[in-house]
Formats: sequence, C-alpha cells, structure tokens
Amino acid sequence: MAAIKSLFFAGIKTVSQLVNGFVLAKVFAIYLGPVGLALFSQLQNFIQILQNFSGIVIQNGTIKYVAEYHNNADNKQRIIATSLTLAAICSLIISILLIIFSKQITVHLFKNVHYQAILIISALTIIFSVYNTLIQSVLNGEGDNKTYTMSICVGMLLTLSINCLLAYCFQLQGAMYAFVLNPILLFCITLAFVWKKTWIRTLSLFRQFDYSLLKKLAIIALPSLATTMSVPITQLLLRNYIAIHFSWEAAGWWQSISRISDMYLLLISNALMLYYLPKLSALTTNKQVKQAIKHGFQFFLPLAAILAVGIFIFKHEIIFILFTPSFFSALPLFKYQLLGDLFKVCSWLISYALFGRAMTNILLFTEILFAIIYYALAVTLSNRYGLSGVPMAFMVSYAVYFLTLGSYCYYRLNR
Repeated sequence: MAAIKSLFFAGIKTVSQLVNGFVLAKVFAIYLGPVGLALFSQLQNFIQILQNFSGIVIQNGTIKYVAEYHNNADNKQRIIATSLTLAAICSLIISILLIIFSKQITVHLFKNVHYQAILIISALTIIFSVYNTLIQSVLNGEGDNKTYTMSICVGMLLTLSINCLLAYCFQLQGAMYAFVLNPILLFCITLAFVWKKTWIRTLSLFRQFDYSLLKKLAIIALPSLATTMSVPITQLLLRNYIAIHFSWEAAGWWQSISRISDMYLLLISNALMLYYLPKLSALTTNKQVKQAIKHGFQFFLPLAAILAVGIFIFKHEIIFILFTPSFFSALPLFKYQLLGDLFKVCSWLISYALFGRAMTNILLFTEILFAIIYYALAVTLSNRYGLSGVPMAFMVSYAVYFLTLGSYCYYRLNR
C-alpha cells in the first residue's frame, strides 16, 4: 500500500512538472522570444549556482539523516536545526557578496547593467529558496509524501500563474522579477503546509545546532557540490560563448532544444529515482547489480529511444506547439541533441549503479571531466560547424562519459 501511494504522489509531481514546463515554454516563447529565453536562462543558471553555495547542496544529507533519525526526535531536531543554520550562514555570505559585486556580475551575465536590480533582489530572496528546499527535504526524509507533493504542486501552480502574468505584462523584465520573487511565495506555501507539525513548532536553530552533524552533512555535500555545479556553470559559459560568437538569438535556439530534452527526460529520470536506484541500493552482490543494469538497459534505453525518435519525427510540430515559428532555426540541432540524450540515459543507468554501490569518487571525477570536455568540444566544433557544433559536442561528450563510466563499472563488477 505504501509503495502504491509513493507511485501515486510521484506521478502527480511528474505530471505537474511537465505541465509547468510546457506552459512556461510556450508563454516565454511568445512574450520573450529566443533572445529573452536565452537571457532568462542566464539568470536561472546563475541562481542555481548561488543556491548550491547557499546550502541547497546539503539537501541529500538532510533527507538521509532525517530518514535515519525518524524514530529519534532529538537527533532529528538537531539535524534539521543544523541544516537550516548552516544554510542561513551560507546564504548571508552569498547575499552580501552578490550585492557588493552585482554590477560586475550583471555585465558578465547579460553584457549590460539593466538587470542589476534583479540580482540585488535575488540576493535578498535566496534564503527563502534554500529554506523552502530544505523543509521539503525534511518532508521527503520523513516519508510524508502527501504533504511533500502537495506543497510542491500548489507552489508550482501559483508561481506558474505569476510567471505567466508578469511575462505577459512586462515581457523579459516581468519574467525575471517573478523568478527572483517567487521563492518568498514558495517558502510561505511550504511553511503553511508544515506549520502544525511538531518538528517545526519545537525547532530552535542555534540551540539545537550540532557540529558533529555538520561534519556528516559536509561529507555527503562536498562530493555532490562539483556535480550539481558543473551543469549550470557549463551552460552559463556555453550560452555566453554562443551569444558572443553568434548571437543571443542563437543562444535562445540552443536553449529551446535543451528545454525539450529536459522535459521528456524528466519521465526517465523520475522513473530511475523511484524504481531503479532503490532497487540497486538494496542489492548485495555484483552478480545482482549486473543483472539489474542489464534489465535497466533493456527497459529504459528502448523507452528513451522511442521518445527521441518520436520527437525527431514531429520536431516541426513540437517547436510550433511548445514555442513559436521564431524558433524554427533550432530544427537542425535536434539530431545531435537527441543522440546525445540517448548516451545521457545510458550514462545514468551506469552512474546510478555506481552511486548505489557508494562509488562516488569516480562519479565526481567523470562529472568534472565531462563538463570540461563538453565546453572544449563545443568551442572547437562550433568554430568549424557553426551552432550545430554545440549539440554535436553534447553528443560526443556524453558518449565519452558513458564509455568511461561503463569501462570502470565493468572493471569493478568483474574483478
């Protein structure tokens, strides 16, 4: 019964995320256009980086130890207090630095100073985003799937309405202001859902702060910091490169196919998190792990291939439905992006197996290596083949990533 409930709430969350992604993609395409989408994505990636430095990176550790201390109220309170206190300190430092250097960062991100006020506002609201994520991590760790899912879905619905309204009224500026102000609303919604729970009513941040638990959180957080940072940093650098050497419009075309990939791969990643990773984590022998990987490839790779082929066949219609005709210049980029997505799914199947066996060092190394290879290849190939060189580099980089992880996994499981 518990498993069925988990599947039900996970399904609701996935559908909500897809609907949110579809609607936002269309609204932004209409009112922001390719240039606006590229600039908005710059802000989005930059905020992701700030959130990681501000404490979101400890969410996995929070989930783990809240689940572990589920029946020990004192230890659970101490892990929650330690996570939130650490996030408050990190957020304060990041906010001060962002306000001080907001002008220079604005010029670097957007090539002008028109959006400096947006970065200053984001410095003031980032703690709300981090706290919202960590409180949801507590709900996740407690196994409170209903509250966890409902808080996310209600938050997505309300923020989607605000995003659409401000984008309609004020175009790019409105979308950016909505993005940096939404964390306040999301935090208030989540807080309303958990306000009557005992752990939030009896929480005392500094009194229950525990240095020994801080070390435990750091052990889990530090290796994942590089992993969670590599994607937004690489995307920021690539978008900057495309804008300088091609145009902001070209950066928007590239961003549109990346968004399409993110949306359909969300189905695969959520299924892997819900079914594949827990199954791998419960296995005890290498033979069982190899069998699980084999079954994973037999199910998930054909599924990804069917979705990719379908998207490629109907790419004109998808661009027209999700975006606007001004994004049709992205059509030549689909082939390499979708092939890269298949290698990405193959890499996930291997990396989840390594993560389930606690082989995190190789994952850290290969994630950083992939980011470096991807950027270097994108610069090299785009100089030769134009904008198509960027998804071409994505495909080659993920092929190298998959082969590297696959070779290591084969070695470790057969020695």
